Amino acid sequence: MVNSFWKMPNIEIATKKLIYHSLVESHLNYGIVIWASSLSKNVLTDVSNDKIPNNLKSVKKSQNKVVRAIFRLPKFDKYKQKYTDMSPLYKKLGVLKLKDLYWFNIATLCYDFFFNKEFPEKIKTNFIKKSDMYSMSTRSIEMELYYKCPKLVSTYKK
Repeated sequence: MVNSFWKMPNIEIATKKLIYHSLVESHLNYGIVIWASSLSKNVLTDVSNDKIPNNLKSVKKSQNKVVRAIFRLPKFDKYKQKYTDMSPLYKKLGVLKLKDLYWFNIATLCYDFFFNKEFPEKIKTNFIKKSDMYSMSTRSIEMELYYKCPKLVSTYKK
């Protein structure tokens, strides 16, 4: 995939973006709420929101590699003696980073829960309404939803 982008210098960025959405982002979006739940654990407990857990680093690196290939930029620029900054590339391409894709899908699920009342049973256990937590009545108590992070399960080899 990455090699294909490098070998297509004459194709417009808009066409490459279409290929990215169909072949890369579609795979990232599939089940991201489930498989990237460790991202939410990390984001809510760590001060730095840009930190990605170890088990998702390879996915993030792959996504970065594809975005760099679309623009035909190296990971390290020999002449400037610095690494390629990825944030402007994502902005210029108009796509979301892995972390942002995850939170976008969480927001979409919350919207579906409030307005369609349809929620998968496996995911429903991770969300709770504020009205179920507190008995105090306020104007916005029905519209507030909390995301309970999945419990961190660690298995250690002895």
